[in-house]
Amino acid sequence: MRSRNIALGCALAGMLGFIAVPPVPARAGRLAGAMGPAGAISAATAAKAAPALSIGTGATAYGYSSRVRLSVSLGRTYANRRVSVYAAPVGLRPWLWRTGRVSAAGQLRAYFRLTRTTTFTAVFGGDARDAPARASRTLYAAAHVANGLGGYYKKIRARGITYYVFRSSRMLILHATVAPNKRGECLKPETEQWDTGSGWDDHTSYGCDFLDGHSHDRAPFNLAQAAGDRYRIRAVYVHSARDRANLSAVGPWLYLMVVR
Repeated sequence: MRSRNIALGCALAGMLGFIAVPPVPARAGRLAGAMGPAGAISAATAAKAAPALSIGTGATAYGYSSRVRLSVSLGRTYANRRVSVYAAPVGLRPWLWRTGRVSAAGQLRAYFRLTRTTTFTAVFGGDARDAPARASRTLYAAAHVANGLGGYYKKIRARGITYYVFRSSRMLILHATVAPNKRGECLKPETEQWDTGSGWDDHTSYGCDFLDGHSHDRAPFNLAQAAGDRYRIRAVYVHSARDRANLSAVGPWLYLMVVR
């Protein structure tokens, strides 16, 4: 947590657990039978072929807690039309998420609430004529940033926007909380100032604060030189290399006016 200034006329100064996903054996080569007198193969057993198997989604990256539809597609098989889907979220223990028969069109569809990067593995167990098959797909989830402001004395509505109104003698406090818990990770405030000719400009990104044990940050701003103008402010979560569970994320803009 550090104190910053807002001035008029310038910019606002986990390792995966283990799960027993059934292995898919490598495709066997042809088995030679007994050799005839001329040295030719008299019999052979052809290897089973694995059916087509895939996992489809609308995208690979989603916002926090998005409801994602997964479509497992299984190609033609002799008898078995059953597939199992395992979910392996980063930092959580993997589990058997869905199992069932595909539809007449070869589809098994289900929805998953995505809160962290998760690898899905679809498994077909094989049958008398078809080899087992497996397909995987990894989906990435952004973190979630919630913003709030402290220190204002009223709120007003102007041109469809809610503004927090501050006295220049008061301190503005930007509160931000990130989900899931990202204690020790970087959170950067960002600000912009309204310009009548060009709109929101003077974009400024401040240095890192580090989230506390509750994944929260409290960033004070001095408003002594900010009277007479409009601003907006938000928090940005910047994930580090050690955070494999979530992508970076931004909170919503919060709008403010500063008066004397």
